[in-house]
Amino acid sequence: MDPFYNLQWYLNNDGLANTLGYDLKKKFADIGAEAAWVLANGGTGIKIALIDPDFSVHPDYTNNIRISTVSSGGALLLKSKNPPNSDRDKSKLVSPTTPSTEPSHGTAILGIVGAEKNGTGLQGIAYNGELIPIMMPINSKRDLLPYALKYASDPRTLFTGANVNDAADVINMSFGDESNTGISDDLTEALAWATVYGRKGKGNIIIWSVSNSYKKLINDDAIAQSNRILK
Repeated sequence: MDPFYNLQWYLNNDGLANTLGYDLKKKFADIGAEAAWVLANGGTGIKIALIDPDFSVHPDYTNNIRISTVSSGGALLLKSKNPPNSDRDKSKLVSPTTPSTEPSHGTAILGIVGAEKNGTGLQGIAYNGELIPIMMPINSKRDLLPYALKYASDPRTLFTGANVNDAADVINMSFGDESNTGISDDLTEALAWATVYGRKGKGNIIIWSVSNSYKKLINDDAIAQSNRILK
């Protein structure tokens, strides 16, 4: 196990107190990761797209970033709705190769999901999986999210010459929607498309965080409305 594995109570909670001093003595209050790893070998062959405003390079997961015809091992940066204006932000994940000292929400999520089992740092939930980071400016996420979802489901929807084998199996969005204006028609259509046609017709598994900013899950919560999302 990696050095910090004993602190990752959400993977395997043995009911013992950890060194951070938190009261986590709730045996089996975890996601059952070890049982899943027996069945899925740490996520081998599983591709996970992570949509977030920012990612930084980190040695604990860079080897798990998927090399594709579009991303070339970096994060795809969606700049606008127009695919020709989309580009790869190579400064984030490809160059420089030294870890960033800036805090990054997306970096933490990449580590939780896909940090390697390599004897250093954390151990990701899918430590043998392949990561597909997709960046979009935080102030444009409502406009660009439908396109990010479709790209994750099938890169050919945005890029001519992209390979369907680079499509994600699982799509993760660890950010909330504080607008409470409801899910747009474009996003509703993208969610429906991904859950029906994604994963080569099997449908994507979509995970989206809810209740950011301590908000209640009320009927008009933008994310809680959809029955196509694991929350």
